[in-house]
This record gives sequence, C-alpha cells and structure tokens, in this order.
Amino acid sequence: MNLPILVLHVGAGACGLVSGGTALALRKGGTGHKRAGTVFFASMLLMSAAGAALAIVKPDRITAMSGVFTFYLVLTAWATARGSGRAGRFELYAFVGALATATIFLFLGVAASRTSDGRIDRLPGAVADAYAAVAALAACLDLNFILRRRVSGRQRIARHAWRMCLALSIAAMAFFLGQQKVMPAPVQGSPLLSVPPLAALGAMIYWVVRLRLTRRGARRIPAAVAMAEAGA
Repeated sequence: MNLPILVLHVGAGACGLVSGGTALALRKGGTGHKRAGTVFFASMLLMSAAGAALAIVKPDRITAMSGVFTFYLVLTAWATARGSGRAGRFELYAFVGALATATIFLFLGVAASRTSDGRIDRLPGAVADAYAAVAALAACLDLNFILRRRVSGRQRIARHAWRMCLALSIAAMAFFLGQQKVMPAPVQGSPLLSVPPLAALGAMIYWVVRLRLTRRGARRIPAAVAMAEAGA
C-alpha cells in the first residue's frame, strides 16, 4: 500500500538533492540557478510530504514532524524569494505553523525523556529538542518579519537562503546518515557521509554572514539581491 508513496519519496528526494546541490553551485540569480531552484522546490515539497506520510504510518513521530518542518522551510523560502518583501497573511500562517511545529517537537522531546531509554518510537529525544529549538527560531524570525511589515532585498535573500540550505541539509542528513544500510559496505559508518549535510550547513552560514553581517556583503551584493531590492 505504501510502495507508491515510498517510490515518490525516494525519487523526489534524489531529485531534490541533485537540484539543490546544483542551485548552490550556480551563480545566484542566474537562469540556471532559478531553474534548479524551481526543481528543488517542487521535489522537496513532494519528498517531505511523502516522508511525513510514511513516518506517520510506522509510526515515527519525530521523523514525521521533520517532514512537516522541511515542507515549511521550503515553502516559506520560496514565498520569500517570489514575494514583495512585505508581510501578509501567508507570513502569519507560516508563523503559526512554525510555532505549532516547535511546540509539538518540544512535547515529543519531553515524552522521550520520560521513557526508559530516552527515545520516542526509534529516535532519541535530543533530536526532537534540536528540531524544537530551530523551529522556535524560525517562528521568532517570522514574527519579526510580521512586526516589521517588510524586509529589504538583502534580508529577503538571506531569509530565502538559510531556509533552503537548511532544508537541503535535512534531506542530505536523512539520506546519507539515516539510510546507511543502502550505502556500499565500505562507507557505512564513515565520517565522509557527514560531508553533504555539513556542506549545506556551511553554505547556509556563508550566505547569511555575507548578506547580513559583513561590510563585504554590503558592498558586493549578488545579482539575486540586486533584483530583490529593485522589486521591493
């Protein structure tokens, strides 16, 4: 019964990893980046939705909620890049969704702490606690956006970049670290499998620092930021 959903999950996940890596490698704001980003957006929505559905059936509640959170990250990142830079109803709904997700993760972490082995379903409660913290941060940033009512072009691209990169890192982590049984035997358990998710996190940190925290980022604005500021 779940085979079609599993095939969709695996196929979309593979497509998302390839297109996400391609989008990171290409010039930001260019045609290739936009096309790869569009494929990444669609693939990740399908992958996260299918993954959440499969995890609910198991059940695997932390994994199911990580699928929901990944869906939220990709959707809000896409809306940020395509939007006008002004907060509206979508941002309000996103804030409520992120807050609810953080709360559910927190409850899952508390529930895990009350078990004999500190796990809920198959995962340790620390995983839920980490997700709860990140989801709470995302909710706070959504609320900040709503209260400020608008963000600059540079802030929009930073918001877009960190959410897309984090979603890519979650997908890479789920595949390279969470599915080691499908890897060739010589690399199972190898630290090399941590490289793809860490690379996505590194890209996230680089773009956030460059766009928001350094003078160099203020002087050398990528083409994507220039277009965003022109349209804001």
